[in-house]
Amino acid sequence: MRVHVQGLPLNKDFNVQFQIPPSTMVDNNPEHPDTVPIFVIPVDCNVTLKKMSPDEVFMTFTAKTYVEPMCDRCAVSFQTPFEIESALLCRPLTQNPTEEEEEDEGLIFYTKQELLLDKIIREQIFLNLPMQHVCDQNCKGLALAVGPI
Repeated sequence: MRVHVQGLPLNKDFNVQFQIPPSTMVDNNPEHPDTVPIFVIPVDCNVTLKKMSPDEVFMTFTAKTYVEPMCDRCAVSFQTPFEIESALLCRPLTQNPTEEEEEDEGLIFYTKQELLLDKIIREQIFLNLPMQHVCDQNCKGLALAVGPI
């Protein structure tokens, strides 16, 4: 979903709701093709944008969905809810960002006076996915599948 920054009202909330289809929630990183959970249903997004100055936009959002990761202990797929809330400051990319700006996780740069909301939220989801997935706190792992040694 594209939002043109010039069309946003100054100092007023602009709310938008949309969905990101599961088919677009694929991580194209060849280094870890099988480690990202499968997104089962569309991601429901609720976004509020507030134009703070002619070029700066404060963005808050929630995104909710279900994912189907593989358990890191027993290698069985399971379905679990996933939700993220975030607040970001969006600025135009007018020059190369400083090292400090690049490391600021709450700062997003945009080009062409457009905010690509689905792209921003997709990136935030991938940054906030758990490193490990466990189907159940009491999961015994692969030892249960192969039996005693």
